[in-house]
Amino acid sequence: MSGPAGWQARPAPALAAEVGRLLRTAEVAALLHMAPRTVIAWAQRGRLTSILTPGGQRRYPAEEIERLAGTLARPEAPAGAGRAR
Repeated sequence: MSGPAGWQARPAPALAAEVGRLLRTAEVAALLHMAPRTVIAWAQRGRLTSILTPGGQRRYPAEEIERLAGTLARPEAPAGAGRAR
């Protein structure tokens, strides 16, 4: 599965040293305020970068997830806000 930056789900030993700290699915779900199943679905669709452990579990680069959490936490301006009438 391709991720946003062209990453692929690869065995953890081959990539872990490159990405630094890794998060488990439940940790990502808590940070993003979503169900763990949604995190897995996003990873399978390539919306999240994931690394597969030798046991077949997914791990996610903490830096990328924290950046995404900050983006999702920003409130959006309501439609039409700031327009002159």
